[in-house]
Amino acid sequence: MEYIQKNFNLNLESDSLDDLETKLVGIVEKYPAELALIYGIGKAESMSIGSTGVVSRRVAKGAPKALVDKLGLTEHLKGSKSLYDVISRYKSLLVQIGFVKDKDIILTDLESGDVDVRLGGNCPYMNACVALKSEGVYDIFGNVACARTLIFAGIAEAILKKSYDAKVKDYNPPNCKVKVFEV
Repeated sequence: MEYIQKNFNLNLESDSLDDLETKLVGIVEKYPAELALIYGIGKAESMSIGSTGVVSRRVAKGAPKALVDKLGLTEHLKGSKSLYDVISRYKSLLVQIGFVKDKDIILTDLESGDVDVRLGGNCPYMNACVALKSEGVYDIFGNVACARTLIFAGIAEAILKKSYDAKVKDYNPPNCKVKVFEV
């Protein structure tokens, strides 16, 4: 709650993760709620079970699927044949609308079918990511979670109908290296 109060001057006391998620989703029009949502769910989950896990991943991967579908972008991504192809096409969309610069996301297609992602530039999730790391919030394997690449994994799941995940290989915001892979 301190993060939300400090960054958005809001008090969203909640009795459960579901209650917190509902409140955060409710303020999306007025505030950059994706940051508050990422931070709030990650922190609450960490406090209740000791790490981030299912809820954080569900939010990070589920919300983009719905957004891509709602915006009609699914058609642009539908013909993708591989994980690299989906992420590459999605990155192209982000570049076209001016959300990222081409040089801010470098993709490497690995022989295994996994994709290495080198991030840079202005990461929209960095504030929440850095705050969570500074407070010792990690996933169940002791790693920092990367919302930006979990979004890539969620979109790939929606298009390819397989399960994907992301693992931070080198944490150095905003210049991180992450691997997206099939699980």
